[in-house]
Amino acid sequence: MNSYFYEATGNRFMIVPLWELDLYQNRQPIDYQIVSLFLLQLPGKDLVDSMLVLSGHPSSKNIHMDVFEPRGVSPDGQTGTWSTMCGNGIRAIGQFLDEHFQLFSRDNTLEIHTRSGLLALKKERPGYFSIHMGKATFRKEDLRRYISEELFAQSSSTLTDILLTGYAELGRWTLGFTCNPDIVEKDGEPHLVQAISAGTSLERLQFLAGSLGARLIRERLLFPREVNLNLYAISNIDSANKCVDINLCTFERGIYYVTASCGTGSTMTAATIFRQKEFHHYKQVNILTIGGQITVRRDLRDHLTMSGVAKNLSRNDMVFTRDKIEEISPKAVL
Repeated sequence: MNSYFYEATGNRFMIVPLWELDLYQNRQPIDYQIVSLFLLQLPGKDLVDSMLVLSGHPSSKNIHMDVFEPRGVSPDGQTGTWSTMCGNGIRAIGQFLDEHFQLFSRDNTLEIHTRSGLLALKKERPGYFSIHMGKATFRKEDLRRYISEELFAQSSSTLTDILLTGYAELGRWTLGFTCNPDIVEKDGEPHLVQAISAGTSLERLQFLAGSLGARLIRERLLFPREVNLNLYAISNIDSANKCVDINLCTFERGIYYVTASCGTGSTMTAATIFRQKEFHHYKQVNILTIGGQITVRRDLRDHLTMSGVAKNLSRNDMVFTRDKIEEISPKAVL
């Protein structure tokens, strides 16, 4: 089996296609516990932020993406956790599938199954992709699995004005996620979002997000499944073109540091900005991250599209020996 290393706006991934082990090629659900044990043994996992696990098969264009965090710690202390979605990751998957299988249709689109629903990926040009991320939700009923009963009880119908005990120095927070609005049970990658003084540099945001995230992200009494933390600062407002430029840093759950960029964090931060009265009619947020530029656009139905680059990190893919595959393959456990 090959290991494939890709990057999207500085966010680094190992892509693990389970079909290369003849596993989970049809619609059967993944045994996440067994696959977790397999992934934790793979060389190279410490070189990336996250691992992107693909099931289904390219021949049917039936591709499912799951996101594994090898550094994550579950509530019961186990190593390795599963995230709901990864916006940068799905762009990296697009580059991988384009290079190896040429799966994109004539209109350069491809649909990927995720825990946030079926999402449409478009190749805008070589190495540059956009994803229809669905719509943002701030409803506390949708986010209930990610917040404590106390936080649920003290909040209004939406989580757009949260006061966190012990973190009042930054004011009130917004919490939400994006997903395909057509799925019955909405789920997405949960993001706390907070604005910092306009003009704050990326370096300063990285320091603040790192120090605050290390404290807040593991507040299991507030957030039993952890949440991601985003700090942004407006750098420019273009009222003529209805566009906002921001700097953004994200401290990610299950990773436990400020990553070079975060696609779901960028999208959720843009959605938070669009909710503000001043920007209610704006249509684009240009986001500068440590890893580069991400763009989020909003259409008339409040659907969000996130765009950015993706590339192959290594064309000399790491190859396991057959003996090693048999030794650590989930098939041996099954």
